Amino acid sequence: MGSKASKSNSDEDIKSLDNLLKNGLESKELVNDCHSYFDSYNHSCCAFKSIDNIFYLIYATKEKSIIFMNLITTQKLNEAKEAHDEDILCFRHILDEINKKDFVMSVSSNSIKIWDINNNGECKQEIKEKYFYLSSACFLKDKNQIYIVTSHFESALKSKPISVFDLNGNKIKEINDSNEGKFYIEVYNKNSKNYIITANSGSSIAYDYSKNKIYNVYRDESTLYHKFLIPTKDNKLIISCEDQTIKVFNFSSGKLLIKIEEKYNNYDKFLGICLWNNEYIFAGGYGEIKLINIKTGEIVKKFSEDRPTTLQKIIHPEYGECLITQSQKKEKSSIHLWTIKNGNI
Repeated sequence: MGSKASKSNSDEDIKSLDNLLKNGLESKELVNDCHSYFDSYNHSCCAFKSIDNIFYLIYATKEKSIIFMNLITTQKLNEAKEAHDEDILCFRHILDEINKKDFVMSVSSNSIKIWDINNNGECKQEIKEKYFYLSSACFLKDKNQIYIVTSHFESALKSKPISVFDLNGNKIKEINDSNEGKFYIEVYNKNSKNYIITANSGSSIAYDYSKNKIYNVYRDESTLYHKFLIPTKDNKLIISCEDQTIKVFNFSSGKLLIKIEEKYNNYDKFLGICLWNNEYIFAGGYGEIKLINIKTGEIVKKFSEDRPTTLQKIIHPEYGECLITQSQKKEKSSIHLWTIKNGNI
């Protein structure tokens, strides 16, 4: 039975990929009252299936409120009014399997708040930052405990070290040799070990969490900013850079495997990126979403969209594999659901 199920799932994946490559995507607008901070490169909204089997879409408004919405029905379930006193940079979700809870983190430049999704979106904890600019944060699971990992930016060469907090706001530790200015932070669990990875000026750095030391540095000849990154299950690190490239490194060796580049003008660059599978990513640029083969570097398809920064893959109960995007506009920001063209939407 198990082999038949695996074969069936594999067949469905192949069919879905074939449809994507042949037919492309089409979109519908879900939200037009959201807001995205101008320097947000991903996670400006957050979509997930909760432990209660509710599909959530979490996003911010221009008034710095947070909307908790049912993604399927587009019904607003709750609103945290004026949740932060600064623009909200990003959201992160984590499932606490032991306590059967969904937590969402919201991050602004001077505070982090943790929201208990299963308790009507109650604010569980706030961590205030008075003196350093919070640029990014994420969750980390270690020994059945959930922690918060923060990154800061003061200047390209100087900043506060990476800090680790528990869910009660207590600082657990700082990461050694992490004083660079950091634009983005991510956690990668590989072979049951946690690595903290940061995107910095001219490089990205991975830290061994348990040993509290640098594991690897990822760079090439460019000194321009690394803005966003994704670690993959097959030992790759994909980095979106301000030199209008996407770079793919071997995570363990630090070797540059491929550099993907497409220039339209001096202003165009890749923004947010999203892993679709081990072979393809979606990348946001000014006015376009690009489907890219990360093994060959080929840009396979392009879809028109206003400055897409956040891109996230979800499994929709009706449409299957889908893409959620949030785009930045001068007057307002919008969130779209992109489905593979198959006549279902």
